[in-house]
Amino acid sequence: MNKILILDEDTTSTELISNILTRNYKNSQIFISQTTEDSLIKVKNNDFDLAILDIHLSDGTGLDVSKYIKAKTPSCAIVFLSGTRKFDVQTIVEIINEEPTAFLSKPINQISLLKVVSKIYLKQQLINENKNLQKKLQEMAYHDILTGLYNRSFFQEELRRIDIHRNYPIGIIMIDIDKLKVVNDNFGHRAGDLLLKKASSLFKKYVRGDDLVARIGGDEFVIILKKTDRKRGEQLVEKLKIEFNKFKIKNTNCSFSAGIYMLVSKKEPLRTMIKYADDDLYNHKHIKRGV
Repeated sequence: MNKILILDEDTTSTELISNILTRNYKNSQIFISQTTEDSLIKVKNNDFDLAILDIHLSDGTGLDVSKYIKAKTPSCAIVFLSGTRKFDVQTIVEIINEEPTAFLSKPINQISLLKVVSKIYLKQQLINENKNLQKKLQEMAYHDILTGLYNRSFFQEELRRIDIHRNYPIGIIMIDIDKLKVVNDNFGHRAGDLLLKKASSLFKKYVRGDDLVARIGGDEFVIILKKTDRKRGEQLVEKLKIEFNKFKIKNTNCSFSAGIYMLVSKKEPLRTMIKYADDDLYNHKHIKRGV
């Protein structure tokens, strides 16, 4: 837990709670308030992981502060404090509606406090680990493991997302790395993987931030250029070819073939340009083989 708020008018109580938590959770930041007004300012300026709130205060209630915290940071755990367990019906209903993580009686018992906080800490750890796992799974679903580029699945989804007027004209460059199989067969798959990584790094380096580079097959890459024209697409391909040709695998120069197609408006479906770019790529490969 990074940030903990303690709200209590009783300085003895706040110091005791603060000391216990500081000893046991050294990496946490402890914020102490003794009025609802001060606590609301702290809540406004911070996202708390845990709030320990006295219910009864001179200028309001911990319930009011809890509502404000939940509205701003829903994941914050709430622990209510009280020196009494005798509440009117309305207060009981409000406490239930706030769905606190725990309720502690004053004076504070160290063992009870640590038991509550440790449960909250473990729960938040599990939540964070789950979020990280979900993030990693999502990255794996949309990224090529070898190169780190987006994969075919992301490329297909991105085609749907970019099909709006403000992105036109849209260009697509289909790329095949030449003789990848020859490199794999003659020098091993590590050499082939190195070739693919070099290509990926180069493509990422020379495209704009709004453009997309994806690896959609073994030796196949695609670049989507938004708000561009054919001249820029051709200039980019020539630049990439020159730079890629500087790379060598076992004294063998690297090269690739490319096809380009531009869509000026939404008159044609975006998937049409994939076919035309593929046709252009095929023609270039055919010419290269014939030379």
